[in-house]
Amino acid sequence: MRQQVCPIVVVIAFALIVVAPPALAQSTINIQYTEIAERVRPDTKLVYNTRTVQMTLGENNKLSEKSRSTGGLVADSTVGPNETAATGSGRARWRVSGPNALLREANYPQHIQRLTVKVMGKSCTVSVSYALKPGFHEYRLTNQRSGQLVYMKSLRADNISCRIS
Repeated sequence: MRQQVCPIVVVIAFALIVVAPPALAQSTINIQYTEIAERVRPDTKLVYNTRTVQMTLGENNKLSEKSRSTGGLVADSTVGPNETAATGSGRARWRVSGPNALLREANYPQHIQRLTVKVMGKSCTVSVSYALKPGFHEYRLTNQRSGQLVYMKSLRADNISCRIS
């Protein structure tokens, strides 16, 4: 099971310039968390994947994101403002969500994952949430190694950290 934090998107380039201090515009935001999934199909088990996301603003307002997962998923992408990128079986976009805040929404077939990054000078915090879409009772993702569909009754993040370098 691997699917989430993958390539990305964004208005973040703009966000880092407008929302964050000028010195941050050439910085990298490093996010790490453990994704915990209670899988119910095709087999029943608790799955833990450590995910990392490194996000850097580059030339011409291009955002570079590198995503890694202990489940084996590796994704690198560079995108411009208002662009979206594939995230396994979904699409993701970064945008400004308030004063000093950035939001990454990954839209999957049965749920939406949100990473909210709050920047305070040269430090940051992040929250990760998962919400089922109306009418769905399970999270559906694609196993990146086998291509098999997997279903979870719960999906959450723990041990969340954020730092700016």
